[in-house]
Amino acid sequence: MTKAVERITRSWWVLLTLAPLGLLSFGAFLYAGIRARVQRWIVAGIVYAFAIYVGFILATTDEDAVLSDVGIAVVFLAWAASFVHAVSIRSAYLERMDLVEGERYDSAEDRALEREEARRLAREDPARALEMVWDARTARVSPAAWSTSTTRPRA
Repeated sequence: MTKAVERITRSWWVLLTLAPLGLLSFGAFLYAGIRARVQRWIVAGIVYAFAIYVGFILATTDEDAVLSDVGIAVVFLAWAASFVHAVSIRSAYLERMDLVEGERYDSAEDRALEREEARRLAREDPARALEMVWDARTARVSPAAWSTSTTRPRA
């Protein structure tokens, strides 16, 4: 898959803002905010949901035509604003996701390397490996403090 196609497929959530009258706009921002770990996008989703649903409540009041018109205007303005906002944050979302997914990959790769190193140590020097496990459990030494040297890890 080419980079351009991948960017488009990772931006599917923007299409939620095109749902009739913005009914799913909040979902687009909640999804983007949660996935990219950006709290202001989550808050934007809540604000859009509030604005659209309050607009619907005002639009369905039979008693006052002015309130009904204001409600319709609020719904359409929130719908348009959510679409423009989603398009404007799309590139920031993609950049954040590259970082978040890169961190996850790097973290997983680091854990795999630590496991590989632990297996090597267990094969070559089982007594030292057991001692390190015991020290780590009793002194709460992080695996990052372990080294391939012959000295014991320090607490």
